Order: sequence, then C-alpha cells, then structure tokens
Amino acid sequence: MKRLKTKMWAMACLAVASMSLSSCLNGNNNSEEDWFGTPAERYQTFLTMKGNYAGKLYFPKGTDRDGKFESDSIVSHWRIINDSTMEIYNVPPQALTTFVSDAALKTAINASAPMTLKCKVLFTKPQYKMFFAGPKPTEQPILLSGASHKVKFFAQQFTNYSYGKRLDNGTVIAQLIFTGIQVDNDNNNKNEKDFPIILKGQRMP
Repeated sequence: MKRLKTKMWAMACLAVASMSLSSCLNGNNNSEEDWFGTPAERYQTFLTMKGNYAGKLYFPKGTDRDGKFESDSIVSHWRIINDSTMEIYNVPPQALTTFVSDAALKTAINASAPMTLKCKVLFTKPQYKMFFAGPKPTEQPILLSGASHKVKFFAQQFTNYSYGKRLDNGTVIAQLIFTGIQVDNDNNNKNEKDFPIILKGQRMP
C-alpha cells in the first residue's frame, strides 16, 4: 500500500506555496497575487482543461500506525463540463466509507450503486493552470436492516486543500476533501475522519 500524507497529497497536486493560497482564500489585500483575474481569463483556463478524462481515483483504505493514509485506487472517468461544473462517474461507495465505524451502515452503503459526484469548480488565471473544486452534497439511497434510507456525503468547498491543476505534461490532478456522512438528515456525522480522494488522469481525444 502507498502511504499518502495529506501534506504530500497537496504538494503532489499543486506546486504552489500554501501561504500564497491562504492569502488568496482569506482575501488578504496585502498580497500582490491576483489568482482569479477576469471572467474572460478564467474561461481561457477552462478551455485548456475542458473535456473527458480517464485515469485513476485514489482513496484511503485506512491508516497505518503513524496515522498516515494507506491508499487504494480504481480506474476512473470524469468530465470538466463547463467553467463551473465537473462530474466524476461510477464512484464506488466504498471509496468514501473507510472511516465509517458503524459496520452495518458501512456494509449497506458499500452495497449500494456506484455514484456520480458533481463538483463546483472555479478556475484561476491561465498562468496558474488551476481550479478550486467542491463536491456538492451527494445523496445516495441505501437498504439498511430491510428498510430504505438515504445517506448524504459532504465535502470541503473551495479551500486550499480542495483543488486541481494541469501539469506541464497535460496530466490533470485534483484533490477533494470529504468531511461528513449523514443518514436521513440526522445531524450526527457518521464519518470519523476527514479524508482526501485524488484524481489523476489525461484528457481523452
């Protein structure tokens, strides 16, 4: 198993100084960085990344004794549809349930159908080759103890840990941070640990 530290994942995703990202996201007026520019500039960045992608989705299977993530991966397809929307297709529920301690609930979610994750995206100026991303809350029907229920998955929105980048070789990588799982609108979070998933792939012809 590969050990995936959150810090390492962020560094692998984007070769950008975290201090600059924090300044940008916190609205630091003293920063000379203008990450987002004009709508026209952001649209130009979108044009360099729009389309269908094939690659891998990496997700944690657990943690080792040092608390570092141990990863697994699956073949994945996703699409950057427009300058505000990305979709990830056929995501197996077990990619998002590693840190659910309720065994019956975990089994029920894992037995449900593959999901489509719809994400909001916000592109930067062209020179940064970046976008910030936030998966929308995703509802999933499950069967638990013979009864129908709905679970909902929650993730971070547009933070300095939830974003993507196009590398010089054309590969696009993105990190998304999932934070919560609710059952039937119960406010109790069934997810015990925030965790990242990583997309890495190439745009299809």
